[in-house]
Amino acid sequence: AAEEGYEKIINRLLGRNGVDSNSADRDGQTPLLWAARNGHDEIVELLLRGAGVKPDLAANDGRTPLSWAAYGGHKRTVQLLLQQDDALLSRSDADINQTDDDCRTPLSWAAEHGNDGVVKLLLKRDEVRPDAADNDGRTAFSWAAKNGHEGIVRILLE
Repeated sequence: AAEEGYEKIINRLLGRNGVDSNSADRDGQTPLLWAARNGHDEIVELLLRGAGVKPDLAANDGRTPLSWAAYGGHKRTVQLLLQQDDALLSRSDADINQTDDDCRTPLSWAAEHGNDGVVKLLLKRDEVRPDAADNDGRTAFSWAAKNGHEGIVRILLE
């Protein structure tokens, strides 16, 4: 339901006793990860408001909801995962530098895929590490340069 953005179904499920909003599929992907991956902002917000939702739970490959939202260029989803808002106090902030199995950060995924709005949003955070290198020694800058994303290269050089 989260993968497809079925908000009414998610609302019903969250209202039931015994429903684990952190349950994962065989690949370790949680409802929050699926919603973030597909840019379903309203589902992400619903899940984050639910008690006990863990925004940093990674799938089997180490990818987090923040990583997938950055990859897909889902700026609003990234904002929801990072914000510290009164309505979302039931959770801790998502780790902006959490890496996957290839040591890729959300910033490197956003830079590789040309998502300049997400890159700018992530760089506003003091704790972001733009020089973090993955297992191949690539940084957000080198991913952006490799894929011809001149705007992101300029942003990262500022």
